[in-house]
Amino acid sequence: MDPIHISRRRNQINRRRLLEEERRQRQQRQQQQQAQCERVIFALRAFNCLPMGVTST
Repeated sequence: MDPIHISRRRNQINRRRLLEEERRQRQQRQQQQQAQCERVIFALRAFNCLPMGVTST
């Protein structure tokens, strides 16, 4: 394999790794936001501030 081919392959692998990392971080953020929402809803329900019929997201 010539050097150009090798570096191209390495770039491909790095790009894929970056994309997977970004996707993982995005999922983590969504899960954190979801958990935050559920905590807020739980707290409101506990203090009886949430109208009946309003359910979680």
